[in-house]
Amino acid sequence: MASANDLKILCFIIFTISYLTSNYSAQSADTYIVHMDSSAMPKPFSSHHTWFSAIVSAISDDSAPPPTTTNKLIYSYTSSIHGFSAILTPSELESLKNTPGYLSSTPDFPLKLHTTHTPQFLGLSYDHGAWPASSYGDGVIIGVVDTGVWPESESLKDNGMSEVPARWKGECETGTQFNSSLCNKKLIGARFFNKGFTANKPNSNTVMSSCRDTDGHGTHTSSTAAGSFVNGASYFGYGSGVASGLAPRAHLAMYKVVWNLSQVYSSDGIFVAASAGNSGPLFGTIENGAPWLVTVGAGTIDREFHGVLTLGDGVRISFPSLYPGDCSPKAKPLVFLDGCESMAILERVQDKIVVCRDGLMSLDDQIDNVRNSKVLAAVFISNFSFSDFYTRSEFPAAFIGIMDGKTVIDYINKSSDPIGSTEFQKTALGTKPAPKVDAYSSRGPFAYCPSVLKPDILAPGTSVLASWSPLSPVFAGHDRQWFGSFNILSGTSMAAPHVAGVAALVRAAHPDWSPAAIRSAIMTTTTDSIDNTMNPIKNNLNLNSPATPLDMGAGLINPNKALEPGLIYNATAQDYINLLCGMKLTKREIQVITRASSHKCLNPSLDLNYPSFIAYFNDVGSSPNEQIVQVFSRTLTNVGEGGSSYTAKLTPMEGLKVKVEPRKLVFSHKYEKLSYKLILEGPKWMEEDVVHGHLSWVSSDGKYVVRSPIVATSIILGDP
Repeated sequence: MASANDLKILCFIIFTISYLTSNYSAQSADTYIVHMDSSAMPKPFSSHHTWFSAIVSAISDDSAPPPTTTNKLIYSYTSSIHGFSAILTPSELESLKNTPGYLSSTPDFPLKLHTTHTPQFLGLSYDHGAWPASSYGDGVIIGVVDTGVWPESESLKDNGMSEVPARWKGECETGTQFNSSLCNKKLIGARFFNKGFTANKPNSNTVMSSCRDTDGHGTHTSSTAAGSFVNGASYFGYGSGVASGLAPRAHLAMYKVVWNLSQVYSSDGIFVAASAGNSGPLFGTIENGAPWLVTVGAGTIDREFHGVLTLGDGVRISFPSLYPGDCSPKAKPLVFLDGCESMAILERVQDKIVVCRDGLMSLDDQIDNVRNSKVLAAVFISNFSFSDFYTRSEFPAAFIGIMDGKTVIDYINKSSDPIGSTEFQKTALGTKPAPKVDAYSSRGPFAYCPSVLKPDILAPGTSVLASWSPLSPVFAGHDRQWFGSFNILSGTSMAAPHVAGVAALVRAAHPDWSPAAIRSAIMTTTTDSIDNTMNPIKNNLNLNSPATPLDMGAGLINPNKALEPGLIYNATAQDYINLLCGMKLTKREIQVITRASSHKCLNPSLDLNYPSFIAYFNDVGSSPNEQIVQVFSRTLTNVGEGGSSYTAKLTPMEGLKVKVEPRKLVFSHKYEKLSYKLILEGPKWMEEDVVHGHLSWVSSDGKYVVRSPIVATSIILGDP
């Protein structure tokens, strides 16, 4: 039975996995998560576990084949939810629904993983700012829900770590190739939950029944959030330097719930940094958008990994590359074969660098031909956008665009003895513009709760270097595999641990702040949606169109400013209940979410006290002249200086009238709360998909700028 103490005392959870609902049939599921009303437990039972066991026994279908496990009851839950998971036939499930205390049941859905220089890119420094001010996150515990961890990783060494906090009540669970002595002052907890997986897939070869990471993903995300400082980190020479997590003195607790990239168990109710999902770039693709989560989008950073092709005339052409192998920098003959379609010709030029151009034969087929012919190296020319699939080549290869390709071909045609050389393992810092919102990052709005703007924040997610499990190859080619202790990955699940790490720094500096207060501090102190060229952050697609809050939330996270936000938007449990009531959820549905046997809809409202705003102007049946007024109420808490005043500053929003009442807030003491209204007036249906702006509360001394994104949209969301 999972311990309630494990999750209750954790300060933060990184939820780096999203639900995969496509290609799934509920009829095929035989494992269910059942939500029960805890107050309905009959008095004769000594614990919820015994009650749940009795329920499963009572509804057991004797005609059904015996379960593949010794007990149909898999887990009992008393922390994140009240209920259990069990293997049930359709008839048993129907019987269960008539059991007193039953609230709901859901199939145990399959899940997918959403797939260092980043601390410096975000402005963290050893001698000033958030790191020293928070003691690098010392004393904070970060929980990670993922594929496990490699405890021997250099990133998990506990040199310089403080003692395990006395409040920690979790455990370091022994399992296959994992004993409790592998935990230390950095990795203070390790649990694994695989009964659901083995129940659904009894014939699977789950060889690592422990928290040990055989995939690498969990080691990567946990070290990104709170990895210790590691000298000499690199991916085969790429990104060489000192690696560290965002909160390098925070403690880690790993919960291994992903087995062969298929399953996860998660917890709400504490600060949760959740990946937005990797289903972008279309609107409405957010996967983890619950209003009590901090939903994180992924952006690029100012670092690129590349190789260099040098022609005999001295021209140097840079190309993206993560080729992990060795390659001689000596010049070799260059030969242009156009389509690289003939294996016979390729085999006659094995000692040369062949140049191939995308044409009648697909690029993939040309790559196969070149690999099989074992030529010295290759240059591939295409107008195709080269993804990590190509740049992480298993043989020396340069992937270049049409313009650079013309330069190479012209040189070969004009030279009597064309030669060239390739070099790899190059790293460029300070590249511009950065960040960009990457194409894969899921976009808002969130269909299940469209009244809360999602995502919340943007963090580095593309080409993130972090620790890895040596049991999992960092790259697998056709003929060989490469292994390493660090890997470079991209995805929103690389972005989420950055936010969890920053949240740990804020918690270390303000241990009494609520998760909502920390979320507010992170969201209202971003980099003003400006990249390193001092221009608006752009999307990494659509001809670099400007990003909107539906792409990046409040903007790029700024750890140094997050520690001193000036004002915060707080939220209580009752505020979330009021939101659920405003969404017209049933009493039973609210019970499932809140885990409370009773609740009161004191003030049903879709207007949560949130650090952002979204308004819909999507009434397609209205006339062009019909107007609508939408009003948002917010309350700010002063966490800065005692006596202070703030003035509202609004950016114009085309086609809309925007105003704030009152325009000035005067706080007489610290922790005082003052309220205001934001009013948007516009057409019931506007032609633009998205119009956005910002509301900033600026302190009279200019020290604090409390900034919130505003979105007006005509997007019509389908049923979630």
